[in-house]
Amino acid sequence: MTVSNGFKFRAAKRGLRRLLARPACERGSVLYEFAMVVMVVSVMLIGIIYGGITFYDYETLANATAIGARTISINAKTSSGVNTQACYLGEQALLGAATSLNPSQITVSFPGTTTTGTYSAGNLSCTLAEGNTIAIMATYPCSMNFPKLGINLCNGQGSPATTITAQVAVRVE
Repeated sequence: MTVSNGFKFRAAKRGLRRLLARPACERGSVLYEFAMVVMVVSVMLIGIIYGGITFYDYETLANATAIGARTISINAKTSSGVNTQACYLGEQALLGAATSLNPSQITVSFPGTTTTGTYSAGNLSCTLAEGNTIAIMATYPCSMNFPKLGINLCNGQGSPATTITAQVAVRVE
């Protein structure tokens, strides 16, 4: 009499042996790999977000500087001659146009132009001659601080804080 293999005991026993023969070190490896990949991808995502914020700040500052330069060129000449308040008006237009930036951190300068007076009192005057070029430059501190880590990607090791700079030159007509 032959033993019937109708219940497939041998195949089930072989499958059970294969299942139990797997090394235990492979269990949980997918979870470990997922955790490693999530960490790398999240650091990259945070870097992309902060880089986008810095680029947005640069674009805002560049557009505000262009508006300030346009204001200077429009107000440089009056019917009585050259307007000495054009630099002040340009600075105020620049600060007003940079709506998403902190105006107290924006530094406005006029490289190569003689300016007298103070910014806050409203009596900043500059020497503008017809046919000359005036440049307006604005700087804003770069802030790519990672929260709770104390890391600023704008600063190199031991270097001072990096600034975002935009400069536009206009011709006085």
